Amino acid sequence: LYAAHAGMYAVWNAMEDLAKNQERAQWQLERMKAGHPTESHHVMARVSHFQELEKRYIPGTEARIKSSAGFDNSRLH
Repeated sequence: LYAAHAGMYAVWNAMEDLAKNQERAQWQLERMKAGHPTESHHVMARVSHFQELEKRYIPGTEARIKSSAGFDNSRLH
């Protein structure tokens, strides 16, 4: 319960800062997130690991990934 409360409090503070300080607050939030483990949900969910498993076991996966506009090692989101 404490973790959920702390999360809500952090979101509230970030939203309040965004409302008051707008663009400056957005840049500050982006700097704060940079390098954090949760910065990219693709990295956090280990997308590249599961793509490697797909390539190994599902024929045609590599071509599908290369033709996709989505996540791969050269186009990180």
